[in-house]
Amino acid sequence: MNASVRIAVRARHGFNLLEVVISTLLVSVVLLGATNMMAGVVRGRGVANDRARADMMVEQMLDEILALPFHDPENAASDNDYLGPETSEYVGNRSGYDDVDDYNGWSKNPPESKAGQPYEDLKGWTRRVVVEHVKASEPSTVSTTRTGAKRIHVSIDDGAHTLAEAWSLRTQW
Repeated sequence: MNASVRIAVRARHGFNLLEVVISTLLVSVVLLGATNMMAGVVRGRGVANDRARADMMVEQMLDEILALPFHDPENAASDNDYLGPETSEYVGNRSGYDDVDDYNGWSKNPPESKAGQPYEDLKGWTRRVVVEHVKASEPSTVSTTRTGAKRIHVSIDDGAHTLAEAWSLRTQW
């Protein structure tokens, strides 16, 4: 008996189920990591945009304040130790402010233009101004009386963090 045994070798085509599952898991892990990374980039850009806008809002306020005279132009001779707007200067917004110290204690949420128009896209943000008498020779030393120098501090926050702040010194000389 001369029997021949034929062994059939099947050529392998395609993937088996285990290989498909493993490759799907690998691709999923890579995509999840890439998605998390992109979400971080988008969040980072949002924070950077907020800080840039806050810097601009602080600088705009400082420019507005520093464009005004040191003393009240109507009462320069009787300028007192009081910092803040006189009753006649406050008209619901800061359009009546006519000297540097009128801005002391000013705060708005959301920030608004000089004419009183709120920046609606900045809800939750607060812009603040503090003006203090300081010693001209030592601007970090606050005084309770007139000294001939006023320190102006402008800040803006989003309710949780200070986004930007700046100081400036204004003297009467």
